[in-house]
Amino acid sequence: MAASYGMNYQSAADLRAQATPQEFEQRLKQFVALGGRNDASFDAIFGGIEDDMSIDDALAAYFREHRDKFAHLNERERAKKEYPVMLAAEDFKTFAGKGATIKTTTVALAKSYRQHLIDRVVIDGQSHSTVSRKLQNIRSIFAGAIEERGWPIANPFIGLSIRGGEAGQRPPFSDDFIRNELLTPGALEKLNRECRCLIWAMINTGAGPKELVGLDPSEIKPDADVPHIVIQPNAHRRLKTGSRKRTIPLTGVSLEAFKECPDGFPSYRRAGGAEAASATCAKYLKENRLSEGRATTLYSLRHSFKDRIRNNDLPFEFQNYVMGHKNPGMGAHYGSGYTLEAARDFLEKIKI
Repeated sequence: MAASYGMNYQSAADLRAQATPQEFEQRLKQFVALGGRNDASFDAIFGGIEDDMSIDDALAAYFREHRDKFAHLNERERAKKEYPVMLAAEDFKTFAGKGATIKTTTVALAKSYRQHLIDRVVIDGQSHSTVSRKLQNIRSIFAGAIEERGWPIANPFIGLSIRGGEAGQRPPFSDDFIRNELLTPGALEKLNRECRCLIWAMINTGAGPKELVGLDPSEIKPDADVPHIVIQPNAHRRLKTGSRKRTIPLTGVSLEAFKECPDGFPSYRRAGGAEAASATCAKYLKENRLSEGRATTLYSLRHSFKDRIRNNDLPFEFQNYVMGHKNPGMGAHYGSGYTLEAARDFLEKIKI
């Protein structure tokens, strides 16, 4: 109603603290012009209702604010992204009480919740990454609510974090393990052909499962003068960010992967296909003792690739390019980028 009168809604307390005499005069004129008799109009113009937001309403505001982030996802992918945020909201409500709101959450309460999450790591053995993500998500929920309403208040979770927890990160496979275990003749023989090729493809490209599974056959060029794949948005999948669009030369075992699977991964080129391929690979690696520790996953091959290009002193700008990471600095936006030949020469140095 306030918006229909051409003004932002502010509670009476906020108006007393912030409004100028001229703004009060404008609001009074608007109320008089409406006849000065409508209680709802009075509340809308002079802040008769305390402006606050429940945690559930703040969660809804968060999803409205980020709807563009979820718009391109299928139902399963969207649920996977939304669930941790919903879980964070429920967890905070359980801790703070169902009557908790954005404005009644003090910095002291936020710090107390942070300590509660730390206790879950120390006492219950929850992973650092899980509780850290909860804290990040609840901070984002509060930030979205405060921004949507335009409140001149600080986010009580700003500056709060949970330090440490490197063990919660995905560990890489070691190069020795890749060479002597994963690539031992016959090690992946009983794994289906497409999943076997997916593992080989990741080793020397650093591309993620979703990027590779979503390749269209037209984007796979194993017989070109410089064999390569083109990772770009297509009918099968979108990319996480604009910087993920890139052309990657094929070397070593990754070239062999696309010679064996020149059409890519048609069995998994579908909604949820990357997750299905990852699960199949993970099950096989675990059952055949090819995991190199309990925490390694298929995605660990991307971390291995990053370690290899870092440890072999490849240019930092190229590291970001081939990984699909955003390049910082102005220089990265000049020129047309790396030629296929130059990129191939870099990757030849680190191929397995």
